[in-house]
Amino acid sequence: MNRIKFSIVIPTYNSLKTLRRTVDSIVKQDYPKNLYEIIIVDDGSNDGTAEYLKEISRKYKNIRFFTQKNSGPAKARNRGVRAAKYEYIVFTDADCLVPKNWLSTYEKEIKRHPEIPIVGGFLEASEEKIKENNHALFEYFKNRVIYGQGEKEYIGGFETPGCVTNNVVYKKDVFIKLGGFNENFPVAAGEDADLKLRAAEAGYKMHFIPMKVTHLQEYGFKRFIKQSKDRGLGGIYYDYLKGKKPNKIRPIMIIFLTPVIFLWYLVRYRKGIKKLGFYRYLIAVVYKSLETLFINYGKIKHPKMKLLRERMKAK
Repeated sequence: MNRIKFSIVIPTYNSLKTLRRTVDSIVKQDYPKNLYEIIIVDDGSNDGTAEYLKEISRKYKNIRFFTQKNSGPAKARNRGVRAAKYEYIVFTDADCLVPKNWLSTYEKEIKRHPEIPIVGGFLEASEEKIKENNHALFEYFKNRVIYGQGEKEYIGGFETPGCVTNNVVYKKDVFIKLGGFNENFPVAAGEDADLKLRAAEAGYKMHFIPMKVTHLQEYGFKRFIKQSKDRGLGGIYYDYLKGKKPNKIRPIMIIFLTPVIFLWYLVRYRKGIKKLGFYRYLIAVVYKSLETLFINYGKIKHPKMKLLRERMKAK
């Protein structure tokens, strides 16, 4: 029987604590080690990652690593793909815990639909974290209620749930034809959706499977605000690539309309009451409203706004 060989690409930047757990979960796969390689690209870390990568690559012969000046995960992932030996590229992040049957499940689904070059699952906090942390609860709410992830498989185009860089497989030749990740995004936000859109526009189908990768990130308000603002800035560049000019007035209007937007979300996503219960649903909708507020704030004021303008002028 012909088995599929995978190249797993992981970008990392000052994530040593979670990277250890990510790698540990991958090497414990129920998949033969001679059928996959792990490529880790260190994006200029200064937390001891370099020493760990030397150590782990000596221990496991199927682990290789590369280092680069801090340039963002898009460039790191592209670097990893260029070094990849095998036909299928698996992407995950340095704060992800993959299930033991991760690769064997991907192999099964690829063989079931060999005509589909992109297969992906979803990312979510542990059940325990979802119960005790409101930020993790909000991530769960977005996945399950807004995006429809985690329950049924789906085959389609850009609307397909998941299929982003924390838990996805691309056939290598398709990834190369698409030109890889756009390295010009000013922040690590939007480049995975951009690649997904280009794949859909090129006519490639995507297959979502309800396979969870556990998110190991620190769930706190400071990180929530930063991620939201980054999505705002990344969203401007994403829209710009599609030919949409930045609108300076709209984000300001949305910020002032946050209370109205909260009420709209409360009605729009009411099916979440059945899944979460009313109190937890109310918390999730509050976070959704705050996310919208900070996303739009990021479109107005962001530390990397100057870099965004430079990138837009250079395009």
